[in-house]
Amino acid sequence: MAQARTTEALITSAVQASKNAGIHVGAVEVEKGGVVRIIAIDAMPKVKSPKGENTCDDILGAL
Repeated sequence: MAQARTTEALITSAVQASKNAGIHVGAVEVEKGGVVRIIAIDAMPKVKSPKGENTCDDILGAL
């Protein structure tokens, strides 16, 4: 059996279906085999600095 392909049309369809369902898309993960994972913006971690801003240092740590 042929393995499913992840195509632009498949990704577009998944994003549109999520939006139609009222999901605010925060990220899309794409894997081989036709896997498209939609991550809702509400499910994404929020990191705030003491000033109330998102910074790379807050998210990744100071190098």
